[in-house]
Amino acid sequence: MPPSLRSQRRLKAMGLLVFLAVLTTLYLTSAARQTRNSDFYQRTQGALAARERAAVAAAEAELEAQAADFDVGKRLKAAEEKAKKSANNKGDRIQEVVAAGKAEKEKERVGDMKNGGAATKDDAPEHDEITGEKSVAGRISLKDSAKDDGVAKVGKVGDSVKGHTAATPSKAGEEEKSDEDREVELELNAILKKSPIIIFSKSYCPYSAKAKRILLESYAITPRPYVVELDQHPLGAGLQAALAKSTGRGTVPNILINGRSIGGGDDVESLQLNGRLAETVHSMGGKRVTEVKEVDPNDAAAAAAAADKKDSLKRRRVKRVLNA
Repeated sequence: MPPSLRSQRRLKAMGLLVFLAVLTTLYLTSAARQTRNSDFYQRTQGALAARERAAVAAAEAELEAQAADFDVGKRLKAAEEKAKKSANNKGDRIQEVVAAGKAEKEKERVGDMKNGGAATKDDAPEHDEITGEKSVAGRISLKDSAKDDGVAKVGKVGDSVKGHTAATPSKAGEEEKSDEDREVELELNAILKKSPIIIFSKSYCPYSAKAKRILLESYAITPRPYVVELDQHPLGAGLQAALAKSTGRGTVPNILINGRSIGGGDDVESLQLNGRLAETVHSMGGKRVTEVKEVDPNDAAAAAAAADKKDSLKRRRVKRVLNA
């Protein structure tokens, strides 16, 4: 084939390709214009734009809230620092006033000393509301009468019907009680709470036996008197010493009613013979003693036998427990 014919064919092919490209471009651009002008496209674009605007608004609001929180925190911190500063200034002023008052009192005291040591209001005896004592010039000199709460305590033991009193004033520099003394005091207080009538006895003492027979067998007393055998108690010696110190009676038996000693076996027997035992128990026992009546001798013997039987059974049970 001649070269001229091949050139013409190439030109025709190229022209055809250009024509097809132009048609394709025109078609595509026309479709794009139609798509942008359609309702769906417009709605989609509007929704995307609205979402973008909402996100921008939310971000701006969050930034504003953070700025507001920072501003509030700043104001709170400033207010706290101001309050601390005010409190410190107030404390300093109070200390200054107190110091001025002390200086004024010291000045008045020096002036009184120069004028002959005349007593002032500050020199009046101080009253201790806890102990009920008044101190003069640093010494315990007076003691107000304390109210009785109805429960016997070590501090109340010793107001016997014979007038024995426990003179145990506090002294500056007094040595602290030993552990044994504190244990004795706690044990004595615990014993005094068991019954309004306590019989401190010794198992081998005939006078103790007489007192127990009168109070436990000849009379029916409610609540029943509580017996402490000092020779069988682990703290018996300490208890007897404490009773001697507080009641003025160092022998047994020592019968206490609401913490006050009425004496020993002979004293109880004398009250019984004079017909004053029930009256004494009632008057000293107060509301804690609900019943005091004399028992018929026959009933007393039966009651004594029952009590002996009960004590025997109790001793047997104790022995069985110890041997187990």
